[in-house]
Amino acid sequence: MLRGANSGSTMSVAGRSVQVSRVSLLYETAPMYVTEQPAFLNAAVLGRTDLPPLQLLYHCKQIEKQAGVTAAHFGCVLV
Repeated sequence: MLRGANSGSTMSVAGRSVQVSRVSLLYETAPMYVTEQPAFLNAAVLGRTDLPPLQLLYHCKQIEKQAGVTAAHFGCVLV
């Protein structure tokens, strides 16, 4: 969804704008619960949109689905 986004960027989700104001660094963290897997890479984005929260979540899940991400309870997810 926000791949390649920089602070100040404007992205489009479902034809609505998402204004990115901050992008974190990548953080490597050890897995929890299912520890026999590689470390996780985590990041966060701060942005603003007029999409309602559940509609934004729906579109994020659709983007994950299109990227081939499958749900993994406490497991590794490759994007």
